Amino acid sequence: MRGCALSVMLLVLLAANGYSVWQIHLLRSEVARLDRALAAAEPEREADMRALAEAALEALRRGELTRAAQELERLGELIEEAGALARLRQRGLSAQLAAAQEAVSRGGEEAMSRVSELLQALPRGRQQKPPR
Repeated sequence: MRGCALSVMLLVLLAANGYSVWQIHLLRSEVARLDRALAAAEPEREADMRALAEAALEALRRGELTRAAQELERLGELIEEAGALARLRQRGLSAQLAAAQEAVSRGGEEAMSRVSELLQALPRGRQQKPPR
């Protein structure tokens, strides 16, 4: 009787563990999809920022101070939004870096997987020089 109960509990724990792994997989794929969508929207957001700054400059040239202030206010909102997204991305990359470093210190197959995930998460757009 006791062996049967232990077998059932083990089966339930295995099922719960499998479900958790599946949920983690779904969450990772959703985060990757959202990250791709944000990366695709970034050039458009930069173009919008440029357009708002040019509109503010043009309004100033025409002497329309109220209009220029409105354009600059919209530009400020876009800049704040971009900063918030950058901070979120930085936190995510920092967490992935920590997980990769921990996996490397332990060694094994997980290390390669973690470093590959980190590489995929790094932005591909602008090439920046590495810090010295």
